Amino acid sequence: MRFSLGFLLGLLPLWLAGQSFFEGFETPALTDWEILKGHADLVTDPVIEGRQAIRVWQDVNASDLETILRHRTFSDDYGVYTLYTRADGPVSDADFIFQFIDINNYYFVSNKPYNTDNPELLLGKVVNGQYTEIFRQGPAADRGEWLKFQVERTCAGAIRVWVNDSLRIEVVDQEITRPGSIGLRTWEQYSYFDSITFDPERAFYESRLSAQTCSGQGVTIGPHTYTEAGSYTDTLKTIDGCDSIIYLQLAVFPSLRVDTQFSICSGTSLMVGDHAYDQPGTYTDTLSAAYGCDSIVHFTLTVTDGLVYSRDTILCPGDTLMLDRELVTAPGSYRIPYISASNCDSIIEWHVTADPYSLDLGPDITWCPDQPLTLNGGHFDRYLWSSGATTPTLFIQQAGVYRLEALDEAGCVLFDSIQVTEYCALTIYVPNIFSPNDDAINDQWRPSFSRPPVSYEVMIFDRWGNLVYSSRDPEEGWDGRKNQQLLLPGVYVWKIHADEQMEWGNLTLVR
Repeated sequence: MRFSLGFLLGLLPLWLAGQSFFEGFETPALTDWEILKGHADLVTDPVIEGRQAIRVWQDVNASDLETILRHRTFSDDYGVYTLYTRADGPVSDADFIFQFIDINNYYFVSNKPYNTDNPELLLGKVVNGQYTEIFRQGPAADRGEWLKFQVERTCAGAIRVWVNDSLRIEVVDQEITRPGSIGLRTWEQYSYFDSITFDPERAFYESRLSAQTCSGQGVTIGPHTYTEAGSYTDTLKTIDGCDSIIYLQLAVFPSLRVDTQFSICSGTSLMVGDHAYDQPGTYTDTLSAAYGCDSIVHFTLTVTDGLVYSRDTILCPGDTLMLDRELVTAPGSYRIPYISASNCDSIIEWHVTADPYSLDLGPDITWCPDQPLTLNGGHFDRYLWSSGATTPTLFIQQAGVYRLEALDEAGCVLFDSIQVTEYCALTIYVPNIFSPNDDAINDQWRPSFSRPPVSYEVMIFDRWGNLVYSSRDPEEGWDGRKNQQLLLPGVYVWKIHADEQMEWGNLTLVR
């Protein structure tokens, strides 16, 4: 029995972490950058972060005033780039190039500030040498002003550009899909860049699967086949080229061995599976267990004349018993005659009782990862969890459906499952005093959380009930002003609505 799970790739969402990148321009050399045209050097002024920045420029007397740099080693294209840029010349353009395959194929974002010859914020591309503007709007800054740029490129084709944490451009363009490097470009002199970082896009799909197979068989995901119980991770590609991950939790069931004995009258036969036995002796046959794996039945057959035998047996939950030619599905007493051609009447009186044991993992539960949680399977001879564990208890480390198969003292295989759903209540931590006096110490009032809230709103009122501040951004703090005017010291009332929680409190503003 072999399972192929590749067809599930387009169905379930997931995330994939890649390799991050950081360039602080703090080393004394630009060994990782290739200067295709023009000039570049490291300077200590102006700098926005660290000790140095890179200055990219071209001699004003040169015939071609364009300067282009490309990173030699970086080659990832889907994710979020963050950098600082500054254009100083009267005709300066400061361009960030991403998915830079060669000088004829790339995307770029151009910062052309006020007080230049063509002030604008521009998103464009060059495909096979053909220049195309994708988006154009008014300029983002004054000349000589540092800007924080964030450029996001997704495998699905989305391009987003933030300027100083404000979303300015959002389009979809998927004409260039090959991985490329990053680059810097300027026109005339001077432009500056500092602190370039890259956070890769996480994968577009995910699938967390639990599967079971029999010993000696396997489960196939893409090019890989797994035959041992355990946890596996495979990275595949969807039809649109985005990364996808399959997380597989594989349980492998062993074949079971059953030892028993039977007695029949001479002239009759015993059916075990598809085989009939009519001679005394010891036999071994292969059958399929309830979960589909082969099981070995080892039995001794006795052939006698007309006798009455009394037999006790247990009916396992969900199973059936074949007593001669009679199918038994419920507990009770059954008299099974064996009549041979020589008139040998033999009877086996079967006393069939229900399995006295049961497996109960309890109702489905919610759980927070900060709290320990252990599932208890009870007291049985053998255990097999869907995680592959074979212990009576299972320590939970992530949410999901957990299934247990246990072998009880009666030889029955019992099953139960439980759904563990992750839920952690949000905790809000609120300071009760702050001093917004521009001394860089406790200048802002801002709550913090045990985890990022899904929804958030804060409102602050003065003692007369007037609203002086409100925000829906949990990262934003209050600086003790209303409409840019300093407020008087005193006690203010705050109200926070985060997720499904509402909290009130007081804070003191001192100067």
